[in-house]
Amino acid sequence: MKTATLQERRLARLEQPSYGVAEAARILDIPANTLRYWIRATGARRAVITPADPKNEILSFANLIEAYVLSALRREHEVSLQTIRKSVAYLRKQYPSRHPLADYDFATDGKHVFLERLSNIENLSKEGQIELRKVIEAYLRNIKRDSSGIPIKLFPRARFEQTRPTREIVVNLDVAFGRPVLAHSGVRTEIIYQRWQAGESPEELARDYETSEQAIQEALRYEARARNAA
Repeated sequence: MKTATLQERRLARLEQPSYGVAEAARILDIPANTLRYWIRATGARRAVITPADPKNEILSFANLIEAYVLSALRREHEVSLQTIRKSVAYLRKQYPSRHPLADYDFATDGKHVFLERLSNIENLSKEGQIELRKVIEAYLRNIKRDSSGIPIKLFPRARFEQTRPTREIVVNLDVAFGRPVLAHSGVRTEIIYQRWQAGESPEELARDYETSEQAIQEALRYEARARNAA
C-alpha cells in the first residue's frame, strides 16, 4: 500500500471540512453573520466562498484563507461585495479553482489579474489601485505556503494588530487540527485561556509551556477578543 506524501496529506487536510461558521468567524475576528452571508448561495447568486460542506456550512482551511483575504478587501479597503463577487467570478474563469482567493495562482499571477479586474469594475483612481495593492500584499504576507504553494500557516492576529503586527499566534494546517496555537510551542490558545480563567497566572503558564509571558498575554488577548466578538 502506497504511503501518502506530505504534499498529498496537506492537500487532503486543506479541503477537509473542519470549521463551523461560528468557530471560523472567531478565529478571523469577523461577525458570524457576515461569514455566513459570504458562503451562502441564494437563487442565481453564487457564494463568494464555496464551503467544503455547503449543506452543513462547514469550512475548510482553504476556506479560512479565502475569508481572511476577503475580510481585507471588505474591512480595510471597503470594496463592495458586488465588486468582489464579479472579480472572483472573472478569476474563476481565468484560473479554474475552487478557491480563487486562496490558491497558489492568486499569490502570483492571479493576484494581479484580480486587482486589475477589481480596478476596472470599480474604476479606481491610480492612488486607489496602489492602496488596494498594498492592502492585499500586506495580508498575503500573513499567509505562509510550502514549497509547492500550499497555504499551511495563517497569522490571524496580525490582521487587526496594524501598529504592532505579531506572529505569536498561528493557525497551522499541520498542528492541532488547524486550531490557533502559540507559534513556537504549538499549544492551543484555547487551552491557555481556559487555564487562565481557572486561576492560573500568565507567569505560571509561561513556565509550564516554556515560553515567554508576552506570548501567553498575546494568546489571552486573542482568545478574549474572539469571545467578545462572538
